[in-house]
Amino acid sequence: MNILNQTDNLIINLIFGIILTSAISLSSYRLKLLTISGIIAAFFLALIIYTFGTWQWTLPIVTFFVLSSLLSKFRKSKNESVESYFEKSDERDHLQVLANGGLASVLVILNYFYSLELFYIVYVSMVASVCADTWATETGTLFKARTVNILSFKKVEPGISGGIFSIILYDVVKS
Repeated sequence: MNILNQTDNLIINLIFGIILTSAISLSSYRLKLLTISGIIAAFFLALIIYTFGTWQWTLPIVTFFVLSSLLSKFRKSKNESVESYFEKSDERDHLQVLANGGLASVLVILNYFYSLELFYIVYVSMVASVCADTWATETGTLFKARTVNILSFKKVEPGISGGIFSIILYDVVKS
């Protein structure tokens, strides 16, 4: 692809990306999925990911965001008492957005300039990892259950970082 076509495609992607990320940001604000700082961070990260990676790169991270947000709202509706244990609320802030999507934006830019299949494999693996972490927390706090710290094996409240649901671990530690 020559430089002119590449620049034209980038401009088209940027324009469509602004429309797409604006819609996602507005929806996130209305549904109270993100704080204001989270919306700003998500807007820029999503814009970078779509502009430089288009749908192939955007779909995995948007799927993660939508499903994780829905799971979080569902969990809150089923077990609101656990909300007090969380270090953060169900509205994600800029730090959570950057933690879940910062590496994604770096990988998509690297791939744009140095096209390697490995970047996409790492990207999808990274999205799967943040997905597993987020969904484990949300499903683990869906029910009132025993939770232990994965490192110390001491009982912790559901929602605390490092806490895992495990009757077996808790019973072993308790004895």
